[in-house]
Amino acid sequence: MMPARARLNDFELIEAVQAGDTAAFDWMATKYHRFIAKIIHRFNLAYDFDDLHQEGLMVLYRSALAFDQHRYKKTFTRYFETNFKRHLMSVIRTRKHRRHIEYIHEGEIRENVHRIQETSAYHTLHLAEVKKVLTECEYRVYILREMRHASITLIARLTGLDTKAIYNAVHRAKAKIKAHYQGENLDKSAPIW
Repeated sequence: MMPARARLNDFELIEAVQAGDTAAFDWMATKYHRFIAKIIHRFNLAYDFDDLHQEGLMVLYRSALAFDQHRYKKTFTRYFETNFKRHLMSVIRTRKHRRHIEYIHEGEIRENVHRIQETSAYHTLHLAEVKKVLTECEYRVYILREMRHASITLIARLTGLDTKAIYNAVHRAKAKIKAHYQGENLDKSAPIW
């Protein structure tokens, strides 16, 4: 069945898909696989390739059902490309909008997450583990910045450190904690780059 489908052009495949032939759509999906991948990579969305490829196949199916060669002055490939690019643009717009909403409510989200964490039975265990891994300065800066959400200027006033030293201490603390929980051993005195 596949070799016979290979000889069909897009218009014949589209007519078969519109008639309800699922094998014809499977052949179209195979034919357009690389084209969909190329568009996803052109939009720099390769990190979410699997989901977007599935969405590309859905757009391909809807485009095949809606395509009318007498109405549109484009080939099916250009028609599908336009539809898929528009879909990806709306995906990007939606993601940016959600990030904007998360940014607006970041304080509330952070506060609720840490409030739950502080009432957790594991919070004291986490602090004990963190204290084992970090130097006294890193521990103090980490608690003030990550747990208490203190500003950099307030931390600078309380600790006497400059802002660059505070940022470096937070970065080193996060790296050491991550390495500790992943089972790696890092020397406390060794710089982390």
